[in-house]
Amino acid sequence: GFGFFRERIFWQTTAIGFFYQAVEASMMGWLTTFYIDSGALDASAAQIVTSLLWVALLVGRFSCSLIAAHWKPWQMMLVMCTGIAAFLALLVCATALPLLLIATAGLGLCMSGMYGTSVSNAGDIFSRYPICMGLFVSITGVGGAVAPTVVGLAADHVGIRFGFAMLLIAAICLLAAAILNAHTFRSK
Repeated sequence: GFGFFRERIFWQTTAIGFFYQAVEASMMGWLTTFYIDSGALDASAAQIVTSLLWVALLVGRFSCSLIAAHWKPWQMMLVMCTGIAAFLALLVCATALPLLLIATAGLGLCMSGMYGTSVSNAGDIFSRYPICMGLFVSITGVGGAVAPTVVGLAADHVGIRFGFAMLLIAAICLLAAAILNAHTFRSK
């Protein structure tokens, strides 16, 4: 059936996945270009700092698996979404290397467990409605497909820093969806 359309948790989790995919795909596609075109780093330093994102993602995924034993998915997502918004804002505003390193590592740590945790957040719904997972993956994938294009178009017209600043809209929506999700779980 399609009863999951009436589930607030499904829509909140889908919104979280959509905006998370938007941020992640844009970071993976544009981060090195952002460092170089914004004048923050030269090409070789930009590639090294971008590698820091991958290291932080690996460390974060391991950490999330340990934290998941003690925290509920909605709690983890609320913390991770807050971190994504804060570290992305720092990345967009920073010009000094130490701040760029902190922002990059922080983003990697906060992004690392988002997708798996969001799936676990709605795990009960996914198990009750088999078609639900396919729809979730399709809808969230649109965020990952559209956002890098929006960043690129904005970067072409106004500059890469403004293009990346467009991701702050996605990060704010991501945080708002996580807050709504937390409120729904708290009120249960």
